[in-house]
Amino acid sequence: MINLTIEEKKVKVKQKIKLKKILSEVDLDIDEIQQLYTPKSSEILKKIFEIKGGVNLHTQENLLDETMLSNFLSKYNDNDVFYFILPEVSLGNQYYETSLPILVLEKWKVNKILEIIYLNKVDFISIFSLDFKSGIIVNGYSDFPGEENNYYDGQVYDYYLVNC
Repeated sequence: MINLTIEEKKVKVKQKIKLKKILSEVDLDIDEIQQLYTPKSSEILKKIFEIKGGVNLHTQENLLDETMLSNFLSKYNDNDVFYFILPEVSLGNQYYETSLPILVLEKWKVNKILEIIYLNKVDFISIFSLDFKSGIIVNGYSDFPGEENNYYDGQVYDYYLVNC
């Protein structure tokens, strides 16, 4: 795992603040967990993608974002309601992280993912593998115990397979 510099950590925090501001302007039904959202259409995903400044064809990361977003929209666009978990959440693999959300159609599947996160006191996660047929492998991260900051410090927890 690549360690982030202090400046990179600050950028991540600023991105999260910007994302929360945009989400506050979107009409959402917020679940009692307050990390589980029920959008009525795919418009929220488009807004999430827009905050990244669109697609920069010169960066592999943004191309991956575009591909993943396209797959998400094609899978979920025909449904009136779907669930997703927002940051602190990151999707990607061991080489790359993106701010696109975890999406599922059944609420119990999202609750299963959240249960894993809460039981292990993880405050930042990334998706190591995203395969809707076999499941999701969740890689958890957390600050050092007792350390009061908003930055991910590189502490890596175990991988968990969530069959969706």
